Amino acid sequence: MIPWVVLFSLVATLPTPIPVRLEPTQARQLLGSAGGDTLPQTSDWTLVGPVGDSAVLLADGTQWKKIPWSQVGAISIETKLDTVTGWKGWIPDSKRLLLWGAMPQGQRISGQLNNGKGRSSTSLLDASIHGEIHPQVTSYLSLVAGLGWEKSLFSISPVLLTGDSAYPSGVGMVFGACGPFLCLEIQRHALPLTAESWYQGHLDSLITTKQAGNFWTGGANGPPTSAWERRLTMHLGWLVYRARWCAPLWSGSFQSLGLWDLPAGPVRFGAGLEWTADRAATRFSIASAPIRWTLGSGRGFAVDLVPLSFSMAYRRMGEFQMVAQTEIQFPENLSIPLPWKSR
Repeated sequence: MIPWVVLFSLVATLPTPIPVRLEPTQARQLLGSAGGDTLPQTSDWTLVGPVGDSAVLLADGTQWKKIPWSQVGAISIETKLDTVTGWKGWIPDSKRLLLWGAMPQGQRISGQLNNGKGRSSTSLLDASIHGEIHPQVTSYLSLVAGLGWEKSLFSISPVLLTGDSAYPSGVGMVFGACGPFLCLEIQRHALPLTAESWYQGHLDSLITTKQAGNFWTGGANGPPTSAWERRLTMHLGWLVYRARWCAPLWSGSFQSLGLWDLPAGPVRFGAGLEWTADRAATRFSIASAPIRWTLGSGRGFAVDLVPLSFSMAYRRMGEFQMVAQTEIQFPENLSIPLPWKSR
């Protein structure tokens, strides 16, 4: 997501007012410096200004409060307002650029249903529950750790797949590190078939004849087992590129590129491409905007609920993948105290 500060800096460089998206924590700080108010229960905040000598704060797209423009310039979360105009005002400096590549933060718990069907293949369905945390080590480094449970609900006959009549299930996990613009992660797949398996044509034949396909290879040398996937993620604002490798399950890389989590009032949406060496699909996503609650007194503890997020990748009739997800987010960052910092 393109950080609000990048747009905020443009307020100072352009002669006309423009909207600037704010995170709830930043809206809270802005209102705290302006006298303090009880915030509405929303995570959709926008600042428009300058409008005369004021800035207008919108909640869910509706005007909620006017703030003196001089007060806006005083908040500590905002980069220094300069007076550069013209085309030079559009060139991000190093601080603005780093905000475009801001690291993931906070914690989240998600529940997901995943259904996919490849060409001449059985439809696959699995369910999962995952928890993930992003503790921050320094200003330029955060860690990623996650744990989850996954289960196949229906798929190719489990007897053919694993030699067991029970549908597979197990514990998956993810570990990684993130810096500006980049995350490197490893993920353990507990299931013998993952979300990418629908890219394999004639997946049923691969499992029954034990011969590797052009993409999916898990099962060619016996029953598929759990495997570790390597993952690289690069992002610049809303633009995200991912590359994934998992030699025990598929051949080559699985890549994607798209614009995600674009705000549009009460919803978020995105679109992009994903591909293997010889197959590609278009993915679309839509989600409700986070609904925020603040627990506790004073500053409180923020909790966001995303009731429904839906995405669909499509190649042609009968070749698709659909994902439905519910997510709870804890946006406050978790910091790790380092011994040398306390000295």
